[in-house]
Amino acid sequence: MSSNRYLELLSCSSPNEVYQKAREFSSGRPENEHLTRSTILDIHANVETKLKQVLYQHMLGILFQDDNEKENNKRKKSLEKIITRLSFMDVYRLLKPCLDAFPAPDFASIEHINSVRNQVTHAGSMEKVTYRGRNPYKAPDSLAQLFLDSWAVCEELTHFYQTMIADPRGIAEHYAKFYSEHYKDLH
Repeated sequence: MSSNRYLELLSCSSPNEVYQKAREFSSGRPENEHLTRSTILDIHANVETKLKQVLYQHMLGILFQDDNEKENNKRKKSLEKIITRLSFMDVYRLLKPCLDAFPAPDFASIEHINSVRNQVTHAGSMEKVTYRGRNPYKAPDSLAQLFLDSWAVCEELTHFYQTMIADPRGIAEHYAKFYSEHYKDLH
């Protein structure tokens, strides 16, 4: 059996021919439109991955572990599998109250990023796709805004993780300061 049997089934003789056929099949759009669509999907996937990492790390903190490494790893893999299978919106809905309470206004972009991704995959027409009121297919500045917004969201998710999960001493100091200022008269 040939190692290139699928290339041969597509009547392709090179990787470039496969890429061209795949692009034609997946969207059939001109290069810039195809790149815009792929970029939007990749941006969404990147934010989804960050959200799932935050949820996994949070849940890992309450996963009891003992000295049986084999069982610990089995439980970790089970948790990872469950979280990986959750949809973007399931993970976002779970984390949303926590993200809303955290001082990071860029988290408001998460819903816009999800909305534009859904439009790209379900709208049926690139004419109907908008990000914050502009069409990223027609306005490259809109695509640039989407890129920068997603970068900011991912940076803030990293900060959220560091502050709230990895090293909560900073948040403990914040609470101590808050309560000492607001309840100083009770002492």
